[in-house]
Amino acid sequence: MTARTETRTLEYAAVAAAFLVFAYFIMNWALEGVIHSRKLQTVPDLKGRSIAAALDQLAP
Repeated sequence: MTARTETRTLEYAAVAAAFLVFAYFIMNWALEGVIHSRKLQTVPDLKGRSIAAALDQLAP
């Protein structure tokens, strides 16, 4: 390989690495937005309850 070809290969590798880092952060940001945009659900405390009472409390 000539010096020009090696330089071009390194440039392509640097651009590809920069794109992969950028894509990773964009995907991470997008998924956090999707996950954290849901409404919070309150879960009742079922400690010490019988199974029947717990099922009654969890029924819609």
